Amino acid sequence: MIAATHLSPETSYAFGSGVLGIDDVWDERNGLLWAHPFEKAYCEHEIAVMYQPSSGTFKLRVLVDKLMDRRLSDYGKSSVTKSCVGLQQRTFAEYDDIDVLLPSGHTPFRSVLRRMQQIQ
Repeated sequence: MIAATHLSPETSYAFGSGVLGIDDVWDERNGLLWAHPFEKAYCEHEIAVMYQPSSGTFKLRVLVDKLMDRRLSDYGKSSVTKSCVGLQQRTFAEYDDIDVLLPSGHTPFRSVLRRMQQIQ
């Protein structure tokens, strides 16, 4: 049910070290863990994690209007996702504009998210 997503899957050594400050795609600073529907929507560029300079936080943003009313369970990849009661009761609209909680003290991780938002 939980999926790992690379923030920048095409990270090469030159791109990662020069732009994102990481050496390889497997660096923990180049990833997020979340439920399959969010992973799929992120890879399809239908949601984004955006840095809010005024508060120093990151927000989940739904970028595609047609996704707002869609239940998470209908968007998932697996039968486990489709059968999860919590995902059956929630829509993407309920997660739009919420704070993304990140591990404390991981400044490079936050830096990658901030830079990826600027690139997108």
